[in-house]
Order: sequence, then C-alpha cells, then structure tokens
Amino acid sequence: MEFFGALRRSELAQLTWEQVHFERDGMLIILPRSKTDQSGEGQRIAIPVGSDGRCPLRALLDWRQASKVAEGPIFRRISKTGKLLKKGISALYVNQLVHLLAEASGLLHSEQYSAHSLRRGFATEAARMGASMTSIKKHGRWESTKTVIEYIEEGRQYSDSA
Repeated sequence: MEFFGALRRSELAQLTWEQVHFERDGMLIILPRSKTDQSGEGQRIAIPVGSDGRCPLRALLDWRQASKVAEGPIFRRISKTGKLLKKGISALYVNQLVHLLAEASGLLHSEQYSAHSLRRGFATEAARMGASMTSIKKHGRWESTKTVIEYIEEGRQYSDSA
C-alpha cells in the first residue's frame, strides 16, 4: 500500500477502511489531511488493479477478509498473544517494519531502509516504467519538482544515458 500509493508513513499508519473505496478498475484512497494539504481539503489517490502477483487491491481485500475487520484502522497493532487490537499502528512502527523486512530479505545496507525508501522507490520505479514527471508528482503529492526530478533521474539513469 505504501509503495503503490506513494503514501507517507503517517498516512499509512492513519489509514482507515472508511477512506478506501473499491471500484471496478482499482481503489480510491481519500486522505482527509496530509503534509502537503494542511488545510484539510482532502487528497485522492487512485491505485489501479495490478498484476496477479503485485496487486495492492487484492492484497488489501485479502487482509480485510483475514482480519475480519472492515471499519476503523486498516493496519492494527497485534498483542503479544497474536490478537488483533482496535488501535492502529504508529508511523514509527511502519519505519521499523520496513527496516526489519529489508533485513530479513537480505538486502545490502538494510539498516539504511526506511518507510521513505518505499515512497522514493515508487517515484524511481514509476519513472523507470515510463510515467511522466507530472503524473509521478501528482500521485505522490510532492510539491517540490526538484525532489521528483532527483528520483526520476535515478530511475532513468540507464535508459537516458547518452
């Protein structure tokens, strides 16, 4: 979710089922407030249905079925006994989880991975797949064109090489 939605860790931690709308072509996430929307006008993130192995919509529907929860926080704390709690996870936990998963996956320099790695990775991979700077910037809700250009240049460093 964080990767495909280019969500900030705080947005992912605060995400509720009420903010996600499942549609035929994908899902629409409505963020009531975010870092770049301090006035609370709301921001919409459209995530299309993905391929079988990497479909965030299918993964989220599977999680809803497995958790037997369809309201309130999507990602919840788990007790030491394995019980799913009502309280959502924290932004700090999202960061810790990304680091732990990077380490468990055997990634080099796993200590350098954080939740921001997924957000940046989204922009890099979108650029690699041919998405325009405008669409990447809009989807990720970045205000700084300079930041997005850095991510795009990294993603296209081989394909744009002279």
